[in-house]
Amino acid sequence: NEDKRALTWKILPKKACKNLMNVLNNLYQQLVDGQQRPDGLLELSMSDCTELACGKSLHSLEMEIQEAFLRFMAAILKGYRSYLRPITQAPSEKTTDASSLFDLQGFLKSRDRSHQKFYSLMTKTQMFIRFIEECSFVSDKDASLAFFDDCVDK
Repeated sequence: NEDKRALTWKILPKKACKNLMNVLNNLYQQLVDGQQRPDGLLELSMSDCTELACGKSLHSLEMEIQEAFLRFMAAILKGYRSYLRPITQAPSEKTTDASSLFDLQGFLKSRDRSHQKFYSLMTKTQMFIRFIEECSFVSDKDASLAFFDDCVDK
């Protein structure tokens, strides 16, 4: 399928992708440096080690990876809230449809033209549609959404 062949990391927004790749490469290098054996092979027996040779805990490394992806998502979705549409009618199949909850065309137009394919594909995913539904129907006091919005605003 031609669509799948065109799907490479190169369609991702450049700045956000570069930042993500830098952090992940940095963390990978720390992991490699901390697990190198004299024969040059990696010694990754994670089951019995919660602390890496570099002094970091596995949990700390996992948190840094999560943070890198959170920053990536916050960067690519920056300004998404201004494209949420107000709910003006009682919920029905039509009013809960993602297109009635989110100004998709406005959002896509606000993104860099060179990354339209990525944004077009991303906004069709089940996960993005679910995200928009949650933003629309979940309380403003929802802790995880409030946290994500704080990250987007930074």
